[in-house]
Order: sequence, then C-alpha cells, then structure tokens
Amino acid sequence: MRSNSKLVLFLTVLALIVLVSSGCSSSKSSSQMMNSGDMIKAINGNPNEMASAMSSQETRSSMSNIMSSQQMQPALMNMMHSPEMQKNMVGIMSNKETRADMVKIMSDPAMRQPMIDIMADPAMKDTLVAMMKDQRIRSMMGLETK
Repeated sequence: MRSNSKLVLFLTVLALIVLVSSGCSSSKSSSQMMNSGDMIKAINGNPNEMASAMSSQETRSSMSNIMSSQQMQPALMNMMHSPEMQKNMVGIMSNKETRADMVKIMSDPAMRQPMIDIMADPAMKDTLVAMMKDQRIRSMMGLETK
C-alpha cells in the first residue's frame, strides 16, 4: 500500500542514521565505533547532516542494499510496532505530494497479493467497508451508487 513506500523511505533514513552514527564508514576501525548512547545523541543532534547524506545517490544505493537484507527485516518489523512510527506512517500516507509514488508502488502487479492478504485480514474489515462505501471507489469499480 502507499505506506509501504514511505515506510521504506523513513526506515531507510533511520537505518542510515544508525549506520552513520555507529561509525560504519570505511574511515573508522571497529574499535572506534560508537556505543548506542552515542548513536542516539548523534541521531537526535544531526538531522540536517543525515538529510544531506541521503541526497547522495551512492548513499541511497547502499541503504537500499542494507534495507533489503534479511538481517534488517526483524529490526524493521519491530520498529513498525512503535506508536511514533505508526503516526509517521499515517502522516506519510496522508501527504498529497507522495500520492503518485504510492500509486505506482501499489499498482505494481507484484503488490497485488500482499495487498489482498492485508485487506483480507479480519482486522481490516472496518477499513475495507469504508473504502467500498466511498463514491470514488464505487464508480471506479462500476458499482451502483447509493
């Protein structure tokens, strides 16, 4: 869904922050790596530097490789349970500027089955019912209007 793309972007930035602040650059040896307290201070104190780092195509490519690794999935899934992360996902999904990107991702045939699986979950019933009552969706699906 639309949140998948924005979530990945948000998590990519977060992972980049963690990696950079933990000293994962080639110029530092493992003995110079920061501890977790130092990482938190660096993350909270340098948002502009992290945004600048993400503007580099090389950095984005590296982050894509890291974020798609099997080792990162448990950490990403754990972060999705955070109320703050969920709030950010709602904000990202509500942003009209990112709608075209989200539609592109969600309309990819590879996304159909995961989206069906998500929407078929009983916890999604109220959302699905509300979606099916929306006139825009009804007219797109060729359903009669009420």
